[in-house]
Amino acid sequence: MTKHILTVDQFDVGEVERLFQMSDEINQKIDQKREKELLRTLPGNILFSFFCEESTRTRFSFETAGMLLGMHVIGTENAKKFSSMVKGESLRHSIRTMCELRANAIVLRHSTEGSAKEAAEIADPYGVSILNAGDGKGEHPSQALLDIYTIRNSFDKLENLAVACGGDLANGRTVRSLVRMLSSYDDISFRFFSPRELQMKQDVLDHLEKHGKRWRVCKTMEEALKGADVIYWTRSQLERFTSWQKIGRYFRALFAGNGKYIIGKHEMETWVKPDAILMHPLPIKDEIEAGVDNDSRSKYFEQVKNGLLVRMALLKYCLQ
Repeated sequence: MTKHILTVDQFDVGEVERLFQMSDEINQKIDQKREKELLRTLPGNILFSFFCEESTRTRFSFETAGMLLGMHVIGTENAKKFSSMVKGESLRHSIRTMCELRANAIVLRHSTEGSAKEAAEIADPYGVSILNAGDGKGEHPSQALLDIYTIRNSFDKLENLAVACGGDLANGRTVRSLVRMLSSYDDISFRFFSPRELQMKQDVLDHLEKHGKRWRVCKTMEEALKGADVIYWTRSQLERFTSWQKIGRYFRALFAGNGKYIIGKHEMETWVKPDAILMHPLPIKDEIEAGVDNDSRSKYFEQVKNGLLVRMALLKYCLQ
């Protein structure tokens, strides 16, 4: 049976922990300079990296993960400009082409929700795994996994945590996937803080209600940050906005009241607990000041490191 990574909903808590144990083992081998053992994991397998939207961390970490596991990696940095998609080729034909070219796995990022599922339907008869690297406003399962791995490593637990999510919650697929996956754990509560136009969508709120999770919408940053164990901040997804009017409203909200949605040293020193962690899927635009990067509670570059480990584990999970 072909394994795909399409949605956070496909994983139960037990499967997530097994993936994290695999990530721990990979990290141990890297720390012990045993990379040659990793190279013998998936030798001869071919990984196509097919990104129809721009990416730095997801694309580089998946491609590096493949190479460290001994795979042959073939990719394009922007398939909409550097593949036959610029000539009007459909996603279905692009995926089928890669399957015919003996791909074992395809990492796909696309602007359309549901594109990863469509690709999996094409690839499944070939035995080719599809790994969803982001489908529009939909999901980003590997990011959710690396985020939760970071939380686990920071607290040695995934229960009894207060999670504050801020920024563009309507369009950010990373935060949507994170909240959905965290809802599987006990005694997790959520606070949401965003401009009115960018509040968390109803489907995620319905998911929390279904799983009996506590959540609230905060009126101030102070209310969101105070007492939170995990702070997950996101950038404005300007590429998802449909009009300049909405962009203007967002930026007025962002900078109103001396930086209403911006986390700086003052906010970290005044409202954030000493043992809390600050996370961000990157890239950061204006929502976190540069001076916060070196705060020991800032974990976004640790997330990058963990992304490599988790994505190596996902490739092993699909192909071994």
